[in-house]
Amino acid sequence: VEIVPPLPHMSRFLPIFLVSIDHAEVLKEFLHTFPNLAMTADPSNTTALHTAATQGNIDVVNILLATDSNLAKIARNNGKTALHSAARMGHLEVVKALLQKDPSISFRTDRKGQTALHMAVKGQNHDIVIELLKPDSSVLCLEDSKGNTALHIATKKGRTQIIRCLLLFEGVSVNKINKAGETALDIAQKYGPQEMVSTLREAGASTSKELGRPPSTEKQLKQTVSDIKHDVKSQLQQTQQTNVRVQKIAKKLK
Repeated sequence: VEIVPPLPHMSRFLPIFLVSIDHAEVLKEFLHTFPNLAMTADPSNTTALHTAATQGNIDVVNILLATDSNLAKIARNNGKTALHSAARMGHLEVVKALLQKDPSISFRTDRKGQTALHMAVKGQNHDIVIELLKPDSSVLCLEDSKGNTALHIATKKGRTQIIRCLLLFEGVSVNKINKAGETALDIAQKYGPQEMVSTLREAGASTSKELGRPPSTEKQLKQTVSDIKHDVKSQLQQTQQTNVRVQKIAKKLK
């Protein structure tokens, strides 16, 4: 069977086309004949590896990585690598395969400053979290563009089991304060169940107030607006009460 390469104008469909080839041997032969096609990306810079990783298609992922392991380093226009996608979708075997090719990609960040670990803790697969921390657990300390570590994200998502998993690793900062002036415990008290609050407390977590950290500019502004609203409301109530008293006095004088 003669293998004919796709036409150039079809390049935007190549990532989907390659992943849609069901038979591994056919895909291997295709990429052996035209290995450069593995690196083809659509307008959003999505490669076949991104698509396969998102779908959890480990066979296709392994074939693509064997063709060119540099595929693991390619990010889409939003900054996400295949590892980001696999971690977010909960595909453990894909995460393992990608990290085996290049462990350093666990430190790659997307346009929001988030790593694959930030993605993983939004889900509930603690095995993936552990896998991402195996190469270098210092990735725990990385902050996204809002100053959130993986612990902040897991807490906001209410992932108590994931939080327990993160707390097992040396170097986790339980009292890191994000740009909103919040520690993980601040977030837990606001959104989470008591079990999550207790878990963080047992690990030595504190609120930003307990740490003596002044509130952030954003919080101060919100508080100022709230105080102004309260003052205006109080003044209106006092004015109304005064008007009522004046009307009563006026009636008595008539």
